[in-house]
Amino acid sequence: MDADAAQRSAIESIAVQCLDVESQPKYMMCFFHVMKNVKKRITYLSESKNRIVFRHIYRIHYAWDGVEKKQCIKEAIADWNKDRDLKEFGYFLKQWLTGRFNLWQCVESPMGMAKTNNPIENFNGQFKQQHTQRRLLRLNTLFEKLLECCSLKSILSITFETTTRASVETLRAYRK
Repeated sequence: MDADAAQRSAIESIAVQCLDVESQPKYMMCFFHVMKNVKKRITYLSESKNRIVFRHIYRIHYAWDGVEKKQCIKEAIADWNKDRDLKEFGYFLKQWLTGRFNLWQCVESPMGMAKTNNPIENFNGQFKQQHTQRRLLRLNTLFEKLLECCSLKSILSITFETTTRASVETLRAYRK
């Protein structure tokens, strides 16, 4: 498995037990990490077959909605099944299309929400910098740090902007 099943199970059980949520949280996959793992798996394929695989994966990723995503998946599977080498690429179907890790950030995010995991990656980077000092922590210690982080974030008052404002750097670049 490329995605971490233990991590997903931990998040699901913590969310239900400790965060008092009524339904399971959505565990969405970051496209960057999907592609990183796919690239590792297709090194044995020729360049032309790599292009076929990537073309279909990108079409699935850029689908507008669930209906288009299903259609793109159906087309990808049909195309891959025509080729003996790509038929062996069932890994992708099992891991990323029908398995527990089939929700992709781009398609599953509601309209108006970020379609990338950049906010998550940014938060992860800040968390590592401020709370863990980039050290590997035991699970209990990690959850204590997460609780500390949540407590801190909840008392910081950051106003929610309803209009956009260009940053100083953007304005400077525009004026050049």
